[in-house]
Amino acid sequence: MKAEHLFGILVLALVAAVFLGGRPKLPANTPRIEAIERLPDTPRLAQVRRYTEYGSGILPYNAREKRDRERRRWDEPQPLQLGYSYREVSFFGLPIWAYEEFGLVTFIEVPSGFNLAILRPQQVELLRELTGKDYSSQGLSLWKHLWGWLFPLGFIGAALLLLREDAKRREAEGVV
Repeated sequence: MKAEHLFGILVLALVAAVFLGGRPKLPANTPRIEAIERLPDTPRLAQVRRYTEYGSGILPYNAREKRDRERRRWDEPQPLQLGYSYREVSFFGLPIWAYEEFGLVTFIEVPSGFNLAILRPQQVELLRELTGKDYSSQGLSLWKHLWGWLFPLGFIGAALLLLREDAKRREAEGVV
């Protein structure tokens, strides 16, 4: 493959990622929640639901999430979910890095965003007793938040390929 073709493919992929990705175009450090699992709506978890409804705060939807939820019926109770609170660093709409903000949280989606409640280690243990599942080892999957680095690495690789092709062409022509 010629370096020019690789540059063209990278530019098209970059434009698609920037404009279709739904992340801010300017450098941003954005709080987000990654859903882990929907918790059962049982009487045993009624206190967890009340704790979450009271909440620690509301994380507003980003533009894409807001569009996705415009047609939702909010008059029905929303499911209680377990998630992981993190912050994502992005640049030109590409994810560069992510790190833990609050860790495990329970949340319920409301019209204005995610109504969340931060879980302390004792509460995670209580949740394990109520659901029978161990969530203490849950963490953030970094791979979903590092793919933005592929574009700079791809452009560096394409530039090296271009230099190599140019050196071969000059050698074939006898130009030093």
